[in-house]
Amino acid sequence: MLKPYSFSLTLLYPQNLTVIIVALLAILVDQGSKRMVEALMPLGSSAYPIPFTVPYFIFTHTQNTGAAFSMFQDGGMLFFLVGAIVCGAILYYLPKLPLEDWQTRLALGLQMGGIIGNLVDRARQGYVTDFFHFQIPEIGFNFAVFNVADSFIFIGVVLLIVISFWRERNNA
Repeated sequence: MLKPYSFSLTLLYPQNLTVIIVALLAILVDQGSKRMVEALMPLGSSAYPIPFTVPYFIFTHTQNTGAAFSMFQDGGMLFFLVGAIVCGAILYYLPKLPLEDWQTRLALGLQMGGIIGNLVDRARQGYVTDFFHFQIPEIGFNFAVFNVADSFIFIGVVLLIVISFWRERNNA
């Protein structure tokens, strides 16, 4: 018989609070950067904050109703639901991690912070504010415009993959 899961005080263990703290910091950085872009840059405009990176890295203020890196446009409500489910899964899985596994906690905190940062935008305005823009005009490469939250999600996923490969290799 399956034992029902109930909220446990293990979520409040210092090791698990690390995930919450990392997530909160990620949300603050993400939301602060987005509000600054919205306040200082008209929609559709571009800025060149680091002169030596032009034209390869610029800021371009866009609105994204899709997923990370502007994929699957107009899936806003679906992405809101998926984000909420993933955050719930992280909170469910968190107490099951070994206490010394800070690397996975860091990765999950970055992912959760990025997801919540984008969920805040979707709930507040129905779209996500994006502004990081990488391109290589000489070869026609133009990467999708993205934001800090997308970066945190991506870094968290890459960290989990690296951790997994590293542990698999060391256990072999």
